[in-house]
Amino acid sequence: MGIYLEIRQEDKEYPLSSYKNKGEDLLYPHWHKEVEIVYVIKGSLRLGVNDVPIQMKEGEVQIINAGDVHYYLASPDSERLVLLIDLNLFQDISSDNKEEPSLRDIFVNIESSSREWTIDIADKMREIIESVYYEDTSRRDGYTYAVKAKVFQMLTLIY
Repeated sequence: MGIYLEIRQEDKEYPLSSYKNKGEDLLYPHWHKEVEIVYVIKGSLRLGVNDVPIQMKEGEVQIINAGDVHYYLASPDSERLVLLIDLNLFQDISSDNKEEPSLRDIFVNIESSSREWTIDIADKMREIIESVYYEDTSRRDGYTYAVKAKVFQMLTLIY
């Protein structure tokens, strides 16, 4: 089984996608330019990131950096929320403080598993992920601003 580059076919003008997937869905080893955030909302999930197997439990969150090779194995009776965030979402925004790290650096250097976060941070992250999913799938007026604000809230929380 080879590794392949996944290229999103959704709205290329809006660099965020969200999905709710069942555990029976397999995803072969692939990589993409988006940061992927996986939240197990039911059951457990078996995934691998850069040849490291990870067994996730209900309520856990995993951040997969852009360019990391990853895959999902069948995990019956499970469900997950997945956010794909292209960092171009923040292309027009930069910090005025030159000592602040870039958004890409923040994602690369944070602890990527909720197992390593405090309970408070993990709870808030799950809440934000669910909110981003809701805003993205309901697409009410102003949803792009709401999503950006929530992703910034997420970055601030994990930074």
